[in-house]
Amino acid sequence: MSTFQAAITEFMSGLDEKRCSALEDEHLEWQQRGQPAEVQRKTAERLAHTYFEKSAQVQYNDMGMRSIVLETHRNKAGMKLFQL
Repeated sequence: MSTFQAAITEFMSGLDEKRCSALEDEHLEWQQRGQPAEVQRKTAERLAHTYFEKSAQVQYNDMGMRSIVLETHRNKAGMKLFQL
């Protein structure tokens, strides 16, 4: 966090009270309800493949297991997409 602290401090100093309060409310809501579905989808699209690949490598190297990974996604229209 310290790497970005200067940028965060500068960003926060540029906010007025109303905007800062709105961001704090949104932060509390995310803590209580979790991330919105759109944020979860974007994170999964960006990181899931790497996690699955690393997991399969560890399983093979440590346990001799072979695995098949089936990924399912929902696009913005709500359709399920599959990837093998």
